[in-house]
Amino acid sequence: MADRGDVDALEKDLRPQFGPQVNNVLVHNGSRAHSATAHLTDRLTCTAIAGSLRDL
Repeated sequence: MADRGDVDALEKDLRPQFGPQVNNVLVHNGSRAHSATAHLTDRLTCTAIAGSLRDL
């Protein structure tokens, strides 16, 4: 998961490094592009975390 405007996340697609099992998701956190809170409270993040926990 990366914000389109987050300059620290220059590489948005991590599949070349980690394989096809990675699901890339772009979000828009507005002026909080690099905010961990914004990323962690995004609905897409919550859905991905919940899905991973179900697989345990």
